[in-house]
Amino acid sequence: MARTYSEQDWRALGIRAQLEHYVSTPPVDTEDPVSIEVRNDFWSDILDVQCGGYGTAVDEDVMFVLDKMSRNEFVASKVAHEKGWPASYAEFISYVVCSAGLADYGSSPRGAWIFDDLKDLIPAVIERWRKDN
Repeated sequence: MARTYSEQDWRALGIRAQLEHYVSTPPVDTEDPVSIEVRNDFWSDILDVQCGGYGTAVDEDVMFVLDKMSRNEFVASKVAHEKGWPASYAEFISYVVCSAGLADYGSSPRGAWIFDDLKDLIPAVIERWRKDN
């Protein structure tokens, strides 16, 4: 019997290929201007956000949220309390991640979780991001 894909399944299939590509490309060589110029940009390539990633503070926050989501431990108010953030900041990061097709979210409490088909890639994505930053 053929599997029926929901819109979320199709998005997850496309984003999986993007994540696999992101993880498999060589790390940036900071001594090579060409390497820096053609490097993967997590913000535009994965999150589909055209401006971002110019400093690592917000990037670290996104990686923290990705990790929590991949462990099914993301509830905006709890993460905000743990990190000392406003709850709206944690919730906003979840909106960006969910809008990129990496995760889905619920209401009350404001939780979010990485799609099952992508969970296995999140640790490698975070590690890869750390190597480039």
